[in-house]
Amino acid sequence: MNESEFGITLSDALDLDLVSKGLERGHYVLTDEGRSFAIFPGHAKDDDCKEILGNPILSSRK
Repeated sequence: MNESEFGITLSDALDLDLVSKGLERGHYVLTDEGRSFAIFPGHAKDDDCKEILGNPILSSRK
């Protein structure tokens, strides 16, 4: 992944509350939702992943 793609992906993850900014510049921390989103696919919980992504997207629609 190049630098530009990474920046876009990180921005999306921040918007979806999957990560939050860390204490130092350039540091980011997975939120509880981000941890679940990262873990669930390995445990056959695809529906839970869809819910984690879907809720913030749907709530942002006006």
